[in-house]
Amino acid sequence: MKMINLGLPKSGTTTLQRALEASGVPSAHWAVAPVIGPANLEQLETYVGYRMYRDHFRGLDPLQGLAEFDVITQVDMVSDHYSFWPQTDLALLRSIRAHHPECTFLLLKRDPAKVAKSIVGWLDMQARLAKTGAPGLPAPFAQDAEYLEKWVTSHYANLRSWFDNDPKYVEVDIASEEARDVLEDCLGQKFEWWGKANKSRKPNAARHWTL
Repeated sequence: MKMINLGLPKSGTTTLQRALEASGVPSAHWAVAPVIGPANLEQLETYVGYRMYRDHFRGLDPLQGLAEFDVITQVDMVSDHYSFWPQTDLALLRSIRAHHPECTFLLLKRDPAKVAKSIVGWLDMQARLAKTGAPGLPAPFAQDAEYLEKWVTSHYANLRSWFDNDPKYVEVDIASEEARDVLEDCLGQKFEWWGKANKSRKPNAARHWTL
């Protein structure tokens, strides 16, 4: 594993994933295969976050089930009933570091207020968070964009506290002019495409999660 992004959704993860796909880099973006239709229990093995926790709790390398990928661009998954956020779990991240000392821990970040606004505007993501919550974000507080912003800010601060002295920890603001150069340097890979992907969309009944 060359790099794993510990950032939150709506922070440029799809842009990074598209750049890697266009450049032929094996990468996974919250799922290891396309998810067709409403999520269901049989699909749990498809999700990056589930696989990481599955092997972590077995006492194994949390990335063991993701060995075919060079980069993980998004590790979290949230549905109506399940919520996986490996990037917020220090014990799991320490295990990854022990097994993968050369893997870059990336914080792909964006202005927290803009992340919160995008969560509110992206399909039913806010509604899912308001049902299941996430570490540091109890479910009732996900209903308020101000609290979502504070959650994002706290996540950034936590990662800095945990890994600021780690030589393989890198922070990149997706909106910065140097974002592409920094990411290319980290991976030793030139991107064939770079732009802006996955703009906010309003809910669509066909895309709602029912797991």
